[in-house]
Amino acid sequence: NTNATVGNIANFGMVNFNYKATTTSDANPMLTISGGATTLDWGKFTYKGAMPTSGKLTLMKNTANIHLGATYTGAKELAGSDTTEAFIDTNNAAATATEILIKGYTFKGNALTPTTGSATEDVWAGRSVIGNTTTGNTLTVNGTTHRDAYGGWTAGTGTSKAAKKDSTGNTVNLISGTVRNIYGGFTSSDGGSATGNKVNISGGTVAPASGVGGTVYGGYISSATSAGDATGNSVTITGGSMGDVYGGFTAGMGKTTESTVSLGDGEHSLAAVTTINGTIYGGNKATDTGDTLNVNTNAVVGNIKNFAKISFKLDGAVNASDALLKLTGGATTGLDWAGVDVTPANYTFTPKTYEKRLFTLMENAAGISFMKNGDNTYSPLGAKERTSGGKYEYVIDTDNHSVNATRYVYVDGYQFKDNQAAYTAADGSHTEAWAGRTAVGNKVEGNALKVEGGTLTAAAYGGLVENNKLTAGGQPLTTGDAEKNTLTVTGGSVADG
Repeated sequence: NTNATVGNIANFGMVNFNYKATTTSDANPMLTISGGATTLDWGKFTYKGAMPTSGKLTLMKNTANIHLGATYTGAKELAGSDTTEAFIDTNNAAATATEILIKGYTFKGNALTPTTGSATEDVWAGRSVIGNTTTGNTLTVNGTTHRDAYGGWTAGTGTSKAAKKDSTGNTVNLISGTVRNIYGGFTSSDGGSATGNKVNISGGTVAPASGVGGTVYGGYISSATSAGDATGNSVTITGGSMGDVYGGFTAGMGKTTESTVSLGDGEHSLAAVTTINGTIYGGNKATDTGDTLNVNTNAVVGNIKNFAKISFKLDGAVNASDALLKLTGGATTGLDWAGVDVTPANYTFTPKTYEKRLFTLMENAAGISFMKNGDNTYSPLGAKERTSGGKYEYVIDTDNHSVNATRYVYVDGYQFKDNQAAYTAADGSHTEAWAGRTAVGNKVEGNALKVEGGTLTAAAYGGLVENNKLTAGGQPLTTGDAEKNTLTVTGGSVADG
């Protein structure tokens, strides 16, 4: 009922602690044992007192160890609320320990922006050690240093609540500061899922400590035997420095699908010091259904893997003179050509007579392969066409029109109908020029090119038809006509008309 020091205790049918703020100091152990090791039955250890306002209390301390043996079954739940839990456990969550403690955590609806921290200590917004589902928690790190950062962190078993084992709908915001790893939502409870969690990184550093870490996880399941899923999580990067990034990760048998990683917010360029040295994964599992990478601005990353879809935003904060996504960590493999797309679907542009290139979507000096699980995902499609206004096309294709791009994936744009164009001295020297052109077999008609000056070292065309589409069997299509196009040369130099 109060603080006490004894030599030892033995032969009790029940050991009960009753904390009252008026009779007990929570700054000291309620029972300090000084006469050698103590052996106790964990099932005969109870607590009936109130919860200290500090959130923790040392019930028993013995520096010579407290032995619970096989009776130890993990943390024991005390009365809590719909958002908080209280429990009794040893100081090291093991059967042999030096202290027995009461602790309390908030597992639901907590928002935390820490003002202090340590590189040797973790930080979290919501946490449970008796298996309560952590949900709706938000951690914002802004200028502090921590070991690992968790939006929600679920562990253990023993809760009597219906919502258990999962970590859902939690958020971590890294604005500045340093952490070892980030987990939007984390569960180690066997069978638990990590779903709908978010990580937003606008600055700061996610860096290894002693060679460990430096990784960002939207949702994470640590149990190797868990069948739970790490799905529907998201990571948005607008700044900061980090290594690998996972939308979802499980060490168990569940899925890591339907997660999203976004580079940029769609309105702004990445912060100037943004560094992503590692690989960005939709999930750590090979099955990537619904896993999406959104490239909303120019970015340089190590590599990408396990995405069903890669979407490039053409009308965002984009520098068209650079690749939207530059990959530097070796060859990129295992991508799905059908999943490479651009937004908006009706992108508008002003065509040039001598320059087809609108954007370089991807660049990798080591190559980019669209062979996935042994299948050639390029051959059923070939070049992919998007049309606008009935006379414009823009075309997504690899640099060599094959499954294994040498270095680039491009978007080229043409007007194939009713273009009245001129090539003049102000245009200088180029290889070729055209008025109407298609790369996917559209009918090229009603176009006229006037060459009035400048130099064309290869050719000039009133209309030019190419078709880089493929049949379902991977054979080149031969459709495409050119009608009622004209070429007039009144000046300049043309090698072949």
